[in-house]
Amino acid sequence: MKKPYAHGILDEWEKETTSPFTSEVLKTPVEAGIDLSRFGLYDGSTDPLEFLQTFKRVMTLRGVSDGFMCRAFASLLRKTANDWYMRLEPDSIASFHEFGRKFNARFASNRLRHDPADALLALRQGKNETLRDFMLKFNAELAQLPNIDVQIAVATLKHATIDPNLMLHLTLKPPRDLQELESKADKFVRAEEACVRERSRPGPEERKGNDGLKPPRPRAGEGSANRNAIPVFERLGSAPLKVPLSHVLLTIRDQGLLTPPQKNGHEPQEAVH
Repeated sequence: MKKPYAHGILDEWEKETTSPFTSEVLKTPVEAGIDLSRFGLYDGSTDPLEFLQTFKRVMTLRGVSDGFMCRAFASLLRKTANDWYMRLEPDSIASFHEFGRKFNARFASNRLRHDPADALLALRQGKNETLRDFMLKFNAELAQLPNIDVQIAVATLKHATIDPNLMLHLTLKPPRDLQELESKADKFVRAEEACVRERSRPGPEERKGNDGLKPPRPRAGEGSANRNAIPVFERLGSAPLKVPLSHVLLTIRDQGLLTPPQKNGHEPQEAVH
């Protein structure tokens, strides 16, 4: 667990530096129980506005004084950011608003520049990317441009997608507004997913084999070899005989279970010697 900064750490640090704060700011008492380590340290290489806004939101929520915010924020600067702070004119900052404005102006070049229009135009659907995944990104960028002309949005989507059906539909039946564009694209998303489900379904022969209704046909050349390798009583579903077949036939005859074939009326003539 990280411990809050000690009460006197800011006073000790400020005694060793030339402070740009006014005397009123320096007289502001240090707030107890504030954990500044949660913010980390700023070295001047990342987005200053993000760091500044995060700090201000938390401190405002805690209800700390403006002067303490100035002193606490200064203690979080290191390397390039600390060098900048040390060169500030003494007794020149009387409020956190002024301190934040100078801080943001100095390191503004490190802000992440994100132009929504450029990001939208740079979008391309990947070769193996589903239309749903691509449209999620496209709509997210489109939401950053609520006033974009629908014709520009349509042209961008036609250029970015790899779905030929969607491109053709947008060409033949261009949508009238962004809502209709999103609705049309959603239909092609669902159509693509339906096709994927259909292709993944088993074929008729595979379904019969899985249900036990009809086994799959043997491949060419396998049928006769497999059939000869299986004894006849196994292929017929019967148990093997434990006595000679002739004994079985005699038993059937003696019990009257076997009817002999009828004579055809023509007795064979005895050979004349």
